Order: sequence, then structure tokens, then C-alpha cells
Amino acid sequence: MSSVGLASCRARWRLPARPGFGPGPLELAGLRRRYGRTVALDGLSFTIEPGRIFGFPGPTGAGKTTAMRIVMGIEQPDEGAVR
Repeated sequence: MSSVGLASCRARWRLPARPGFGPGPLELAGLRRRYGRTVALDGLSFTIEPGRIFGFPGPTGAGKTTAMRIVMGIEQPDEGAVR
């Protein structure tokens, strides 16, 4: 991808700033998220240490996208925290 193409992708997908995020581990602690009666996340917790490669597999509807949207600050959890 050319540098012009990469720059336009970055501009298109600006995400909200997440204060406190830095070189430390990524921790999801007790994330819960519901959409009406549908439970998308029910107490998801894990820690990823810096420099680790982490896979996030799961079936459709398991809450993977919801979890990542919470990590990026696009959505807020009903309960729990991202540190």
C-alpha cells in the first residue's frame, strides 16, 4: 500500500483516544454488555501481556466484535473495565 493510501486509511478510521493506554498489559475485567434481552458479553476477563500475539476466535455471535469495540472505546460496557 502506498503511503498516500495508508494516510487516507488512518484519516478515515480515527478512533477515540483512550487515556491511560500505554506499553503495559491490556486487561479486560468482568466485561458485561447487553443489547435488550440479548447478552453479548457475560463477564469476559483476560490479560494480554505486552509483545504477545493473541488470537480471539469464536463462533458468530460470541461477542468478539463487541469486546473489541469496547477496548477501542467505540462502545461502553454495562459492567467491567478495560485497563
